[in-house]
Parts: sequence; structure tokens; C-alpha cells
Amino acid sequence: MTKKVMRPIAIFDIDGTIFRSSLTIELFRKLVADGVFPAAIISKVRKSEEKWLNRQGHYDDYVADLVKAYEKSIVGKKRSEVLRACREVIRDHKYRTYRYTRKLLKTLRGKYFTICISSSPFEVVREYNKFLKFDKIFGWEMGIDERGRYTGKSLHIPALYKKELIVRYVRSHSLNFAGSVGVGDTEEGFSSGNRSEESKVFESVIK
Repeated sequence: MTKKVMRPIAIFDIDGTIFRSSLTIELFRKLVADGVFPAAIISKVRKSEEKWLNRQGHYDDYVADLVKAYEKSIVGKKRSEVLRACREVIRDHKYRTYRYTRKLLKTLRGKYFTICISSSPFEVVREYNKFLKFDKIFGWEMGIDERGRYTGKSLHIPALYKKELIVRYVRSHSLNFAGSVGVGDTEEGFSSGNRSEESKVFESVIK
């Protein structure tokens, strides 16, 4: 009986690794521009955005403020409106990639089982994956009520526990840690204190 070959994995981040911007930022801007989110919500992020642009503040602070504004604004909004915005964001921005990491993904595809773990909303990550073609994607998932409207409750934030998520996924899908690769911020999630076999096999190709 032929022994099944267990494929190694290649884990990528998207924002700032493949995509030259942030999917969350672009989706937020689109939802404001379309009138799905109120225009006034921009004031909640403008200060931290200007500080970042003027090199007086941190990008992470800007993104944190934007995520809070997104969470507040999404409550009660129709999923169909967000999905439409996702399609338009990806249509307009899908080629805004770093050539190196996009080429690397293409090179690894087939030999490796490719996984994306993103902190951006799952809806826009899924739409982008029609272009990127990862084998498996994870993104920020929010609750939706029986009317098809967002509750504002976060159900799944995979970027907060990357290591645990991947270890569980790899073990349950007959994949292989040996020879695997982490690209972007993904490697950081596997390098904390515990030098288990899982954390040892990851090598960061690009930071």
C-alpha cells in the first residue's frame, strides 16, 4: 500500500505582506464612500491616521482605531451590502501586491498546502482569495442575525491565536510541519517561548 505523502504548509499574512495596503482599511473606506457607514465615523480615525502619516504616531494605533470604528459601524448593516463592497474593493485593488511575495505564493503552490491567516474581515479575505487561490483561508468573522444583518459580535479572530489554530488544523488534516514556511507576520505567532517541534520548523522567509 502506498504511503500518503503529508504536504508541508506555507502560511502567509495578507496585509502588508502580499497586499500593499490593508484589506480592512480599504473595505472601511469603501463602506463609508458608499454610505453604508456614516461619513461622521471618519472623525474617529482621522487623528490617529494623520499622526501616522506625519510620522508622529504608530500605524498599529491607526488600525486599532479603525477596527473599533468598523465594529461600531457594522452593527445592523446588511451582509449583502458588505459583500458588494468587498467585490468592488478587490476588483479595484487586487493587483496592488508585492511582486516578491505574490511570486513566492505561486512558486509554493502545489508542493505546499497554502494557508492565509488574516486579521481582516473574512468576507473581503474570501473575495481576494478568488484571485490569490490559497488552499485554506482564515479571517475575522462577525455574527449575523436571522435578518442577514451584522450583530457586531466577533465570533472568530484567528490572528489572535495563530499557533493554536494552525497546530490544530495541521493535525486534523494530515499535513506536515516539517519543512513548512511562515511568510510575513505569521512567523511571530509561532516563536513564543515554547520551542516545540511545531515552532522549530517555521522559518520566516520575509518579515
